[in-house]
Amino acid sequence: MSKPFGGGENRKAYESFLKQTAAQIVEAAKKPTPPAGGPKAIRTVFASRALSKNGPASYGYATFGFLDVRFVDVVAVLRNGKTYANRTLVILDSDKKWYVHPLPSSSPLLSAGLNEEPVSVKSFKDVYKIKR
Repeated sequence: MSKPFGGGENRKAYESFLKQTAAQIVEAAKKPTPPAGGPKAIRTVFASRALSKNGPASYGYATFGFLDVRFVDVVAVLRNGKTYANRTLVILDSDKKWYVHPLPSSSPLLSAGLNEEPVSVKSFKDVYKIKR
């Protein structure tokens, strides 16, 4: 039986994080004047990339049974017109589904080198075929 994102308490904490984040987004959207620094739209999603260091993927496989550990760069347009780049650690779990790691810094062995990677250049749409 598959244990997505570690299963047990880790899975419950992950699901709680997702629910809280969704609730915060809904509440922010209800405000008459959304925060100027809040996101307005996604400008670019880049193709996922493997970390340059072999350690994180090996650690994820050996410790948690993860099938892959990668990252995705996303650029959002904020309500104030500025852009914000976010680097997201993503994990292919044993259920063959991708999950976002909510706080990569909490697992330094899994995220080693994440923020030292060069800026992404290949767009998601240029690398992957999107099923509709």
